[in-house]
Amino acid sequence: MQPDIEGAGDDRRRDQNATGELAKFFSSLTDATQAAEAELQQRLEAFFSSLKPPWDEAQATQAELDRKLATKWSVFTDFRPNENALSRIFRTLLDPAGTHGQGTLFLDKLLEEICEHHREVLGERDHLPGTEEQKPWPHAHPGCTAHTEYRTDDGGRIDIVVQWPGNRAYWMGIENKPRAAEQERQIERYFNALRRKTEDD
Repeated sequence: MQPDIEGAGDDRRRDQNATGELAKFFSSLTDATQAAEAELQQRLEAFFSSLKPPWDEAQATQAELDRKLATKWSVFTDFRPNENALSRIFRTLLDPAGTHGQGTLFLDKLLEEICEHHREVLGERDHLPGTEEQKPWPHAHPGCTAHTEYRTDDGGRIDIVVQWPGNRAYWMGIENKPRAAEQERQIERYFNALRRKTEDD
């Protein structure tokens, strides 16, 4: 039996034709893709070029505002919001002799807020809650002193303490909690430690 040489040649020709058609298809597809990419590139460049004048104007306006108002700057930007740094700021503000030069202003305002809060919660009263002798609310005094990391007699450390001058003076403790939660009976222990100070003075 003789092989069909003519039929085999037809198959090869068909394969070659199919390969040629595929090559033409992918070549045209490549050309179309490149043309579409070039058109898209041109449109994007035109779009962003149109944005440049208003962007430059906005930048110039912002720069002028920053020169006059410093809209992006804050004195607190470089402060690390940790407990000790915040405590030092509060101590300076509450100390009548602090570098702020405002005397008892900040301490007065804090005492007013505390007094008002207790009156709203506990009712109208003219003495400190929890004091057996009905000790009157304190007023800021130029001789008050403020401290940070104040050691108590039981080994605790109160973040900020304000001490009034004189015998049986007032003591005020402030726990600064930017992130941490209160420890077990922490406020109660600090309150008792400061109350003992008023009894010792």
